[in-house]
Amino acid sequence: MIQKLCCAVLIMLNLHIVTAQSTQVISGVVIDKATLQPIQFADVMILNSAPVIATLSDSSGIFRFSSIPVGRYGIKVSFIGYHEHIVGEVLVVAGKQTQLIIQLEE
Repeated sequence: MIQKLCCAVLIMLNLHIVTAQSTQVISGVVIDKATLQPIQFADVMILNSAPVIATLSDSSGIFRFSSIPVGRYGIKVSFIGYHEHIVGEVLVVAGKQTQLIIQLEE
């Protein structure tokens, strides 16, 4: 009986660990390609996500998405006066934060 209980506890712990690692962070910075200066308040959107997930870059051009399920995503970045930029096939894997540097052109 004790062996069955121990096995059940170990299985539950393993399931918890797997579940905890099934999401990750996507973060990065949006900069002007010519000047390399940060672009504040750029629109950053994860494509092919349901529901749509979006955020704005902060005053330093930095953006961050938390709890993104492991998988492949497209990232669309836009800001008034700049050409829209799409980063295709961003791979989000367990145990490793995804970091991007996105350069927009006027």
